[in-house]
Amino acid sequence: MLAIPELTLNLVVLAVLLLAAVSLGYFVGLARLSKQKAATLKLEAEMLQSHAEILQLQKELTEKDNRLSKTPIVSIVEGQDNLGDQNPSGRISKKIAGGGKAKP
Repeated sequence: MLAIPELTLNLVVLAVLLLAAVSLGYFVGLARLSKQKAATLKLEAEMLQSHAEILQLQKELTEKDNRLSKTPIVSIVEGQDNLGDQNPSGRISKKIAGGGKAKP
């Protein structure tokens, strides 16, 4: 017959080994997660910087185009003042507001 060696296992040693393996896995995962988070924050900061530069360049280009533009720019406030001059009462007439239909 085959001889089967007898193996004795101490439960305390098994519990300690299991706890050590679980804690090692936890800390390795935690370190990996914090490294990924730091890389994500770095990339987000780079993207924000890049977007800020693009917006600044767009602003400069728009200002340059506005200076070179031959079309006069009229302020909205000035445009509203002109509308008030056209209609002295400041109200839309009943005919326009009613859709142009005569009321019986």
